[in-house]
Amino acid sequence: WLKKWGIADSYADFYGEYAQRSIEWGQFFSLDRDLARALYLSASLGSGAWGLSLEYKDYQNFNIDQINNPPTLVRERDAYLLNRQTHDLLADDEKGFQAELTYALPEGQVLTANYTTATRRNASGSADDENLRELFLHLESPIGSAIDAGVFVDRNHNRILGDERSLTFGALADWRATSQYDFAIDLQYQDVDRFFGDQAFPHENIFLGMETQHISGIAAAMQIQRSNDALETGAEIDGPTYWLSTNFNWQIDEHHSANLFWGKRRSGLACTAGTCYEVLGFDGVEIRLVNQLF
Repeated sequence: WLKKWGIADSYADFYGEYAQRSIEWGQFFSLDRDLARALYLSASLGSGAWGLSLEYKDYQNFNIDQINNPPTLVRERDAYLLNRQTHDLLADDEKGFQAELTYALPEGQVLTANYTTATRRNASGSADDENLRELFLHLESPIGSAIDAGVFVDRNHNRILGDERSLTFGALADWRATSQYDFAIDLQYQDVDRFFGDQAFPHENIFLGMETQHISGIAAAMQIQRSNDALETGAEIDGPTYWLSTNFNWQIDEHHSANLFWGKRRSGLACTAGTCYEVLGFDGVEIRLVNQLF
């Protein structure tokens, strides 16, 4: 319909959903804080090289375990250190919005800016509100015909179930060395200030990952992590803690794979497709054989 208005090379998409846990016809489509309900709205706009997406959420007492999984409105992160900080949705009492702007340059570069906010309301009024604010900037660009590179910066202040501020930088390069081999390197740095009342516990995290893949389905990777977080599970008492690991994977066919892990695995949060889970720390050798039936 934009073309009918004479606006070419543009599109717009709008979507909304409202649900209640019980039928209260007198309060239907109500956002009363005492009503168990959820509201989700989204819009996508595009014109030429520009793209914009907007999302809004307002959830109250809508956490139904193993039944519903409402949109989190928190950007899914590929970067390891950012993934460990992903906000886990609290659908029992949370509202917020997410906006993302992208611009594609003619030479193949893509600029992305994402702003996310979430608020957990504990009681009437805003005096005890707990907030999340995050700004993410990312640039990805081809370098020649064989290298894809990207850099990002992320500023996060999360006061939901805690009080933590962080600034994270990262750079990634993927090199298609030949028609048979790919090589990738990933470097990330994170500066964190964690607060308990008036006490601050600053620390730094560093992540280095290297990986090579063969077209046959064989891959090898190495990760090195360093942190001086004194509250980290398994942290060294007298200095920084290191995690070094190697990983070998063989994709045998479409349904079978074999994986060998050797080293130390860092514990903490991990999120995939909007679902977050706790990763347990590990030190040793692990072998996995995976058979996917479907």
